[in-house]
Amino acid sequence: MAGGSTRAQPDQRRRRPRKRRPHRPLTWARFWQGLRTYARNTWARWFTIIGGLAILLTVPYLPGDVSALRQNTDLQQRGRTAQAVVVEVRHEHHGGYRGGSWDEYWPVTQQSVDGDVFTASLRRYSTRDPDVYERGSRLAVLYDPDHRWTVALAGDDARAFLERQVRHGVTVGAVGLALVAVGLPFDVRRARRKRRRTETGRPLGTAPRRPCR
Repeated sequence: MAGGSTRAQPDQRRRRPRKRRPHRPLTWARFWQGLRTYARNTWARWFTIIGGLAILLTVPYLPGDVSALRQNTDLQQRGRTAQAVVVEVRHEHHGGYRGGSWDEYWPVTQQSVDGDVFTASLRRYSTRDPDVYERGSRLAVLYDPDHRWTVALAGDDARAFLERQVRHGVTVGAVGLALVAVGLPFDVRRARRKRRRTETGRPLGTAPRRPCR
């Protein structure tokens, strides 16, 4: 080569300024069009999220409600009735999402059977109304003659309450399971199609980036 050295000339090309899109006023037509597009692209994900939350809310409580209903049914058939006194009304405060909260109240009863005095905490018959149970009031209860510490509230109202709890839990859980069954497969297929389109549109010879160590 010739004796003189050459310098690399800097790139003189200038980037073209991006053209700004003209501002279009928001109209009801554009609003509904954007809402439809958003719903069409995200409905499966929302189905999965809402259904999963419904299942998570049902799983911790439904088995206990079903067990309490079976116990009440069994004691209705072979249990014995006794008069109990509410010796304590227990209270628990629950903090909800975004500041929502509620209070739960349930009775602790004391029974006397053949000179044997014992107490029972009836948590499964809890309520949000603080006036349902009062200390010193008398309640009719059912107890297992073989295991006297197994106690349930007597009467059709107590059984109807448990049935409503189980029915509500089954309904919420079934709806949540149906939403997940519909939304999750569709969302997975959409994610796979999006990944394939991304890989297809990548230039030849372009390798995926490796994480820096």
